[in-house]
Amino acid sequence: MRAVALAALTALLVTARPAFAHGRLKTASPGPQSRVTGVVRSLRLTFTERPEAAVSAITLVGPNGGSVPLGTAALDPRDPMTLVAPVTRGLGAGRYEVRWQMAGRDGHPVRGTYTFRVVGSTSSAATAPVRRT
Repeated sequence: MRAVALAALTALLVTARPAFAHGRLKTASPGPQSRVTGVVRSLRLTFTERPEAAVSAITLVGPNGGSVPLGTAALDPRDPMTLVAPVTRGLGAGRYEVRWQMAGRDGHPVRGTYTFRVVGSTSSAATAPVRRT
């Protein structure tokens, strides 16, 4: 009886594990909590799993709480794990919130947010790994 219970528990754990294997944000540019002293030309989000472009999205909220216009998000042809959304206008100084949604092969949507701050106007954007909290 104990062996049957152990086998059933093992089977449950083995089959349940893939349900928790959804993609997550790996790196981003500008990166979470970064301070950008330059022009932000695009938002680049790299995931641990290839996002399905049709059900993935990136939005940007500006310092005043309004939506910042972005171009259509698409997979980077050189890196299919990266979703890129062009920034269609200059960003003024302030705190910005990136809101993202991605879905991998299983179709299950995963969402998240992070912030970065624009502080100046040279010409670079920081890339940083995502820290789990």
